[in-house]
Amino acid sequence: MKESPPRLASPGGWLLALVATGVVSVGAALPPLQVSNGPPALPPVAGKAAPTDLAIAGSGWFMVRDPLTRETFVTRHGEFRLDDAGSLTSWDGAVVQGYQDDSFSSIGNLVIDATGAPTLAPMSSIQISSNGLIHVRLSDGNEFVRGQLLLRSIQHPEHLQRIQPRVYRITPESLASERPLPPGNEGLGWVQSGALNQEPEEVRLQAYPAAAQAGPLAQGMLTRTGQPTDVGITGPGFFLLRDPNTSEVFVTRAGMFLIDGAGYLISYNRRRVQGWTDATGATKGDIRIDDQGDPFPSSSGFIRGVSVERDGRIRLSTGSGIDFVRGRVLLAQASKPGVLREAGMGQYGGVQEAGLTLREFSGRIGVEDLRAGTVELVNVPYDLLAARWRLHLWSQGPLMRTSRPTDLALTSGGYFVVRNPVTGERLALRQGQFQMDGDHLVALGSLRVQGFTDSTFTAIGDIVINATGGPTGADTATGTRPRLTSYSIAKDGSIYVTLPDGTAFVRGQVLVQRFREAFLLKELAPGVFGNLDAASPLGDPTGPGTQGTGQIQNGALELLPQRENLLPPSRSALRLRITGEPGRNWIIQATSDFKNWERVGLITSAAGEMEFAEPFQQSTPQRFFRVLVTGP
Repeated sequence: MKESPPRLASPGGWLLALVATGVVSVGAALPPLQVSNGPPALPPVAGKAAPTDLAIAGSGWFMVRDPLTRETFVTRHGEFRLDDAGSLTSWDGAVVQGYQDDSFSSIGNLVIDATGAPTLAPMSSIQISSNGLIHVRLSDGNEFVRGQLLLRSIQHPEHLQRIQPRVYRITPESLASERPLPPGNEGLGWVQSGALNQEPEEVRLQAYPAAAQAGPLAQGMLTRTGQPTDVGITGPGFFLLRDPNTSEVFVTRAGMFLIDGAGYLISYNRRRVQGWTDATGATKGDIRIDDQGDPFPSSSGFIRGVSVERDGRIRLSTGSGIDFVRGRVLLAQASKPGVLREAGMGQYGGVQEAGLTLREFSGRIGVEDLRAGTVELVNVPYDLLAARWRLHLWSQGPLMRTSRPTDLALTSGGYFVVRNPVTGERLALRQGQFQMDGDHLVALGSLRVQGFTDSTFTAIGDIVINATGGPTGADTATGTRPRLTSYSIAKDGSIYVTLPDGTAFVRGQVLVQRFREAFLLKELAPGVFGNLDAASPLGDPTGPGTQGTGQIQNGALELLPQRENLLPPSRSALRLRITGEPGRNWIIQATSDFKNWERVGLITSAAGEMEFAEPFQQSTPQRFFRVLVTGP
């Protein structure tokens, strides 16, 4: 751990101080400040063998373009891939830039396919040379140059604007070259295929005043949750909510939403999110998640996935593999936000007096866009978090191989159903750690797993695994009862029994239940849920792998995901937004005289982005902060 002496940016007043690890001075009215030394140009380290993984040996930056807004960014993290259209893209879908063909005359999105090939043979492999040339090999052995990757020179990377991990926006102060050039030209480094740059991302700090001073307009860092209906706002604006009982309208930046049994996108107190209710933008109203607008509704059967895109469009995927846009979230702006009044759960009333106007989001990365699977914690009050803790928000846990035939794991949605034989109560669970109790397949010692009880798949009840129902003439034990030698459970839940003479037959089927409002399931024990009727079972249990349920993986268990640990920063404290390399330890220190540094915070195994709140003390005339980085 190395620490450099601070350098003052200006004399007197509230000062911005810089060190190699990042230092910032903050005051009550200080605007956002951003400092960094920029990522150093370290040599590449060999990584994965994928030819689209690229590292820069020397100086230079890859250019990537947002396909939605056509805005161009730069990055040194070349973990690229080919999408379905053959475009060379970054992890978030931005398209790598360069010469588009072997004429080297047009700069744009790089597409790697067989266009321009000397023969009609399909593409078999690609290679990107050190000077950025993209070579395509065809299945008949012919090769040709498809295009060339270009790099941009940046003289002062410390002045780039970070918009998300390892991705930056060019600013005038960064002194970027006027045009991109092939690798190896005018001091630019060379490209190495099958490798990734391992240089850590420098720590950057931004200072923001207390959220309470900004009121409803406070903007904070987005924290990743993974829940697809959690939606964070980057930039200004509010989500618009309507109470279906009173039609009263509210606004919020706390985008923790759910999908109710009728398909509406709702807040935790069941107010409906507003926006365009169709793909054409013809009607405003309550946003609903259903198959209206599906081009092939008869073949879809069910909604498989929901995603909220950066510009607010709601895209659904169906059981037939079709994706379509169902509607679009709209945001509201208030000309008089000071008149908004708190209404609980991070929501505000009094919208008529606030002068609301509706608008669509442009989707510009890092400026104004929506981020699904994130939440802006600075605008999440404790009553909303308390409501979240009472809900069951399912997420897929990792699978662990056990090799026990009665251990069953679901690869995606749905729940196993078990019955208490004494009380008749039905419970739901995800972790299929089953065993045999006599002939019954049970969980937790005595709870009987539910499914089809015979090979005709007509009666649902307690699953029994024995030789009853086997083919006539099959080997039987001495006496009256048939016996089995082995059994197995297939990925669709079918239970196959093998008799001593080698005859096999289907004995029954493990079934899986879906719920319209699974968030209302009540956890009675780790991974065991009650309150099934309130969660609105979606029809009868169904076979695994149908109607949106996961298939069964035999001899495996799903590990229960860890409970969320969301903690909003204080709204009455100064806020430091810290970004940097994930997995490091960040020691936050403060001083008022640059002589005595006090540790005020420690973040271990940092996630790469976080917000730290420091209570403001009127007795301290000035306060300076720095972050020391330790770790692997």
